Amino acid sequence: MPCGHAIGCYTMFEYMKSVLNRDMYSYKILCPAVIEDKIKTTYTICGKEWDWQLVAAVADLNENEYTQYTDIITNRFMEAKEIKTCPSCLGKCIRGKYLNVFRTKCLGCNSDFCWACEQPWQSEGQQICGNQNCPLWETQKLLETCDLKVSSDVKMPPFRACPACLSVPMYFFAIFILLFFFFAK
Repeated sequence: MPCGHAIGCYTMFEYMKSVLNRDMYSYKILCPAVIEDKIKTTYTICGKEWDWQLVAAVADLNENEYTQYTDIITNRFMEAKEIKTCPSCLGKCIRGKYLNVFRTKCLGCNSDFCWACEQPWQSEGQQICGNQNCPLWETQKLLETCDLKVSSDVKMPPFRACPACLSVPMYFFAIFILLFFFFAK
């Protein structure tokens, strides 16, 4: 392998399967070789990332196995790197640099879609798409219809949405849980 460590065909196949079956997120195949430092008497893992094409060649995957594992790695990579599919042209899109802007423009077909629900954009704004089954729509309605509290002569909602993802933290529930565990001792 490029890192200088050797691995056989069967071992590579089994190792690759174990990495991909370990959880639903792993997509990198890293060298598992143990490196001994004889001076410090310590051990470390090599951990160099192996190229997928090389892993597939060493593991001697047949066509069906190659397609199956390539699809798994591609899907996990897309989830990890936050790549979404345009609902209009099915092209791959990345999110813009502003995390609180959910309106995403596809460079392939020039259409706009919602990053949160992956549906065509229906409104004029940049944050709420206007699709009623979008989770951000529910957050917007919750904030618009909640009872306001007064603090320093200013009316405000009793909770706020996260500016990056627009989820609403449930502070009161979290405080209740913390108090329960604190006093349960």
